[in-house]
Amino acid sequence: MKKLFVISIFLVLIIGCNTKSRKQEEQRNLHLRDSLKLVYEKVSLQKINLEKEQQLIQDSIIKEKEKIAISDINFGISHFNYKLKEKNFLKSCQHEELELYYLGEFRFHMKGIFNSNDSLYCIILEGDRKSAIYNSDFGKQEIKRDYDALYSILKEKYSSPNVNYSLPDLDNENPFLWKNFTYDLYQRYGDDSHYCECTKWEIGKKKIEIILKIMPRKWNAISLIIYREDMATRVEDKNRKLDDLENQKIETKEKEDIEKAIKVL
Repeated sequence: MKKLFVISIFLVLIIGCNTKSRKQEEQRNLHLRDSLKLVYEKVSLQKINLEKEQQLIQDSIIKEKEKIAISDINFGISHFNYKLKEKNFLKSCQHEELELYYLGEFRFHMKGIFNSNDSLYCIILEGDRKSAIYNSDFGKQEIKRDYDALYSILKEKYSSPNVNYSLPDLDNENPFLWKNFTYDLYQRYGDDSHYCECTKWEIGKKKIEIILKIMPRKWNAISLIIYREDMATRVEDKNRKLDDLENQKIETKEKEDIEKAIKVL
C-alpha cells in the first residue's frame, strides 16, 4: 500500500512537471511567433518605405527628364533662346565636311514649334533624304535605314518604347490604307502633311515619336517629333476660359439691360 502511494506521488510529480514543461514550451513558442511577427512586420514596413522612396526618386527623375526637349534645350523657352540653343545643338550634329546634320545615321533638319505664349512645346527633326523618292525601292531602303537608326538610338537611351507599330507596309502603294495612318498630329505640330505613327516613347508628360511623313506621290520621310501636348494647349485653354468668362459677363449685362428696359416700359 505504501509502495502504491509512493508510485502515485511520483506519477503526479512527473505529470505536473510535464504539464509545466509543455506550458513553458508553449509560452516560448508564442513568444517566438510574436517576435517573428514583429520582425516580419518591421521588414515589410521597411520594404514599403523603401519602395515609396524609390518611387519618389523615380518620379523626381521623370519630372526632370520631361522638362528636356533635346540635349540642353528645355520645353518652355522663348523663340529667341531656342534659336541660340538650336545653333549649338546643330553644330554638335554637323557633318565634318558637309553642311548637313546627322543624329547617328539619321540626316535631318530641325524646327521648333511654339504656343501663343512664345513657349517651346515641340521640336521636329525631319528626315532630309531627298533621294527617298515616293514608291521607289531605293527610297524604301532609305526610309528603313533612317527608322532603324533612330530606333536604335532611342531604345538605347529610353529602353523599349511604350507603343511600337514599326514601319507600315511600304509595298502598299496606297498609304491611306496603312495602319495608324492619320493627319491631326503633324498638322498641329508641323504642317499639313499626313503621317503614319510608327513608334512612341513616353517620359512623364514628354512624348517622343518616330513617324513616317507622307507627301502623296512626292516623297516620304522619317521624322522625329518630341513634344509636350499639355504645354501646347495650356495657353489656349486659359484664353478660352477667359473668353467664356467675358461672354458670361456680356450675357449677364444684356439680361440686366432687358430687365431694366422692361421696368421702364
